Amino acid sequence: MPAPTVALVLRPSKSRDNGEAPVWLRVTHARRSRFYTGTGVAVKPRDWNEKRKEVRASHPLADAFNTRLGDLYSRARAAATTADSAEDVVASLDGSASGSLSSFFDRYLDRLKRGGQVWEEKKYRTLKRKLTAALGWPLTWGALTPDRLDRFASHLRTKEKNGPNTVRKEFDRLRRVVRLAVREGELDPGADPFVRFQIPKPAPVERRRLTPAEVGKLVGLGPDDGVRDGSRLAAVRDLFALQFYGAGARVSDALQLTPENVVGDRLAYTMMKTGHVQSVRLPPPALEIVARLSAAVEARDTQARGKHGRYLVPLLKRGDDTDPTGLRRRISSASAVVNKLLKELAELAEMDPTGLSSHVARHSFADFARQSGDLYAVSKALGHSDLATTQAYLASFDRSAVDKLTDSMWNE
Repeated sequence: MPAPTVALVLRPSKSRDNGEAPVWLRVTHARRSRFYTGTGVAVKPRDWNEKRKEVRASHPLADAFNTRLGDLYSRARAAATTADSAEDVVASLDGSASGSLSSFFDRYLDRLKRGGQVWEEKKYRTLKRKLTAALGWPLTWGALTPDRLDRFASHLRTKEKNGPNTVRKEFDRLRRVVRLAVREGELDPGADPFVRFQIPKPAPVERRRLTPAEVGKLVGLGPDDGVRDGSRLAAVRDLFALQFYGAGARVSDALQLTPENVVGDRLAYTMMKTGHVQSVRLPPPALEIVARLSAAVEARDTQARGKHGRYLVPLLKRGDDTDPTGLRRRISSASAVVNKLLKELAELAEMDPTGLSSHVARHSFADFARQSGDLYAVSKALGHSDLATTQAYLASFDRSAVDKLTDSMWNE
């Protein structure tokens, strides 16, 4: 019986909304055809040379696409010389011939683990779980066709119930893996599925923040308001205050603060997320809180039986801080408690609890600080690596500034 035949074909019947049709590789044997759909190439019919079976030179990605198609065609022809069916040829392309996304992904997870990047590893393991649920596992690079990426996006929205911004973040992570594979020579640049796939757009971010007066009202709650000294509500109140007055400290950093992090009138610590060494001057209200909390630390038995060790705010349980995984778990548990109790504090302060979380302290500081006009100083205070990050972080606040300007101009 003759060997399977191979041909590149444009499939206009499978065109997407932008008018581009995928180019598939058709394998025919014994009057039965099977298609390899993982080429990653899609063009408008006018950009396809049917006679030469290639993308026309006028297309901006012609070289990359034709290199990819030529490689697949050659692999298929070689596989067809020993294959007994069209399915065998397609299977050879779906296997080692197009490489393994799964094996590279797993090596990347191992790299994150060995590097101590516990939080990043957790995010990428979540991505792997979602990819597996949507597309199966293991996956080849060729499996990331535009159609399958669309299916993944639909899965995130409908099955995982992810919002637009979470969907966008998952695709950003997947694209980061793909581009790392290209950079390290694991994947041909022409096979990058994101060359022609439009990643779903995020939704505008509305960051909840409080004015300094609202922060003062929240952190000023006391026994007369139902916040008993030594209670967890009081601890959460103090934590929020330290975050705000401490230049928008992240909750992961604020929870780990000890008296040793306070030197004179300055708060000095290493940011857990970035490794950046932070040193900020504390205003008088914060110094009063720190003095009170430091005295409480010294008063309790920290060496033998102290539940919270030398942490300034007694919310994070003692443990091995050199164990990044265990530390993250402890912080995650404490953060959940903080966010729950913050809403209770808001209600006691007769404030709207909607969207209130520990990160609102960081938002509130950033919004207050930006009014100084010194974006560079704000960027350094927040511990951002560059001004562009700070500008993106403050973008949603700029809308309210424009609204206030409009109101002042037109509303008398």
